Order: sequence, then C-alpha cells, then structure tokens
Amino acid sequence: MRDKIIRVAPLMAVLTLLALLGYALSPREALRPPTSPAVEAPAVEAPAVEAPAVEAPAVEATWVDAAKVALRLKGPGGVGSAVPISCRKLDGRDLWEVLALTCRHVVEDEDLLAVKVSIGEDGTIATPDLVDVHPFEDAALIRFVLPYPMHVVPLRVEHPPLGERVWAIGYPMGMSRTITDGYVGDHNKASADVFPGNSGGAVVDSQGRLVGIVDSVGVASNGFIRNVVSHVMFFISTEELKDWLDSHL
Repeated sequence: MRDKIIRVAPLMAVLTLLALLGYALSPREALRPPTSPAVEAPAVEAPAVEAPAVEAPAVEATWVDAAKVALRLKGPGGVGSAVPISCRKLDGRDLWEVLALTCRHVVEDEDLLAVKVSIGEDGTIATPDLVDVHPFEDAALIRFVLPYPMHVVPLRVEHPPLGERVWAIGYPMGMSRTITDGYVGDHNKASADVFPGNSGGAVVDSQGRLVGIVDSVGVASNGFIRNVVSHVMFFISTEELKDWLDSHL
C-alpha cells in the first residue's frame, strides 16, 4: 500500500505541474473586467452657410453704342458728321429735342434749311437748327426734333493721355458709317484713318465716352469740309469745350 502511494505521488505532482502550466498559458479573457460597449456620439450637422450673392459685373458701354447714333450731315456744299450729346422731352409734347456737336466749318456757311441730318443707319431724317458756334474753336452745336427719344453719347471731359486707344466714327465722303481706331499722340493728334466727311464726328474711348470730335486740316475747294492727312487724325477734345458745352447742357 505504501509502495502504491509512493508511486502515485510523483504522478500527482506531474499532473499538478501540467495543470498549472496549462492555466498559465490559457487565455485570460474570462478574468478581464468587462468593458463598456463603445457609444458613438450623435452626428451634429454644421449649420448651412450660404455663399454671399455675387452680382454679375455690369456690362460697360463701348464705342459700338456711340456708333449706333452717329449723325450724317448732308447739304448743298458737301457732307460732314455730328454726335448727339443731349436729348430732352419738350414740355407738354411727345417730341424730343436733340442737341448735337459738330465742327463749325461743317455748318457755318450752310443754309441749314437745306441740310439734312441722317440718324444712325435707320434712315430717319431731320432738319437742324444752329444753336451756337464756339468763339475760337472749330466747334458748333445744332439741334433737331424727333418724335422719339434717342441714345446720346456721354461726355468725358478730361483729355485722353498719350498712347490711349480711341475710335473715330463718321461718314467719310458721305458714304456709309465707318469706325476707325488709333492711338493718341501729341497736339491733339491720333493715328486713326479719317477722310473728308469725318469732320465733326465722334472720337470716343473704349467705354464709348466722347473725348473729342474729328477736326481736319487744310481747306477743300468747296469750302464745306477740310481735307485730312491720311493716318493722322486731328481732333478737338471735349476738355477744351467743357465750359462752352456746360452753358448749353
């Protein structure tokens, strides 16, 4: 009996040791304290932010607007051009009075009753009256009446600087309206091509503002218009005419 106990004791020791080793190597998940389940924070939507409204940039006027209302003057002595600068409704009447700027040499020797104003390209004809002539510049104001209002060319009263691009609008030789461009030089010159008949026509900047009227040099044989040096346009600036124009506008 004692021999059996002695034989069993080492066996029990070995089994106990193996059991301890198995415990040490076994996972301990059951012994770990339970963890709380993850709780997701409720999603919070950021308040919608409206983008500030952006207005489309205003479309600026251009020389095209001035070209649409270029005036052609035609009389017994020849042809010239003019530019409308004012339009107002006559009191108590459905008529509008238009004030136009041109060159003095275009109208001063003419019987204005025989001169006809052609407005733009729409074929409208009017008979002008002479309002005033500038005391020393080659400029004159005429007026005529229409049964409807018309667009006028806004004034820019500062002289265009050297190198600025300008457009000359008129009716050379009494033919169809032409638009030529060039760059301002010194002594009221510009490199735009103009010809007889352009005299009194508009000289405008890129925004369609009137910076002057075409003036020409030399005297034509008929005394009505003056000749022009090709590729050199001489003009009278609105800056030089400001005070005189203000007295009539």
